Amino acid sequence: MATQYGRPAIIEKHGRCGTCLFADLENAGTVECRRFPPAPYFEPTGRVSNIRPRVGAYYWCGEFTLDEDKAALEPSNG
Repeated sequence: MATQYGRPAIIEKHGRCGTCLFADLENAGTVECRRFPPAPYFEPTGRVSNIRPRVGAYYWCGEFTLDEDKAALEPSNG
């Protein structure tokens, strides 16, 4: 049986990051959230990089927007 992460009532209403329209699923084990523009990150070397939040596929937030294609690929918990 799959582990259930988070609060079921919130997830049922808002979905999960792994099925969100703004999720970039290219990174194994994590999701790169592309809801907002990248933020500057100042490396110790003085170089500036752009980063986006990394979240788990089973996280959720108030900005969730369902991506029908990604939702169809998610395995059923039933």
